[in-house]
Amino acid sequence: MVKSGKSTKRTGTLAQSPSHLMHRVLQLALDIYAEEAGSDGPTQRQFAVMEAVSAKSGLTQTDLVRATGIDRSTLADLVARMTTKGLLERERSAVDARAKAVKLSEAGVVALALARPRVEAADKRIMALLPKAKREGFIELLCDLANAADAAPDLAKAEAKAVKKMLKEAKKAEKLARKTDGADRIERKEKKPKKEKAVLVPVLEPVS
Repeated sequence: MVKSGKSTKRTGTLAQSPSHLMHRVLQLALDIYAEEAGSDGPTQRQFAVMEAVSAKSGLTQTDLVRATGIDRSTLADLVARMTTKGLLERERSAVDARAKAVKLSEAGVVALALARPRVEAADKRIMALLPKAKREGFIELLCDLANAADAAPDLAKAEAKAVKKMLKEAKKAEKLARKTDGADRIERKEKKPKKEKAVLVPVLEPVS
């Protein structure tokens, strides 16, 4: 069981590494979640999917990727397994006929209702590890990081598009420069004065 308590001051390179510290905190959060949810409860990702589907019915898997932050391949496998377990149901999307919409089954509704108090208990235990004065700021920072994660794919696409456009313009400018340089060479060649040929005048020697 994970217990709260005063932590020792961390030193060294890892103490200044956000990625390392967030990984450690994630491990702690998942351990607490597992203890509260129990072996019969949904995993943290399963709970996130059920909550997202409950909040808005008829979500496609693409919508769920955006809502939960779970990568597409993992989510597809997760939805398939949850459907097999009877927690989710899939139907034709009313918005996109090519896509499948996901909704909670009756068993899923019951499972979510049973899981919510356990998840709330886990969240309270996690927040209890922080001083009260820091809890609100901690949530705000997590929201900022989550928002940055949500925006990352669109930002990456925008950056890739900008780079592609820049390379295209550079290639176009290079081609124009070569064309202009070639035209200048032809023009200089045409303007270059021709050398006049020297005319040899014979010198007549006087007749003695």
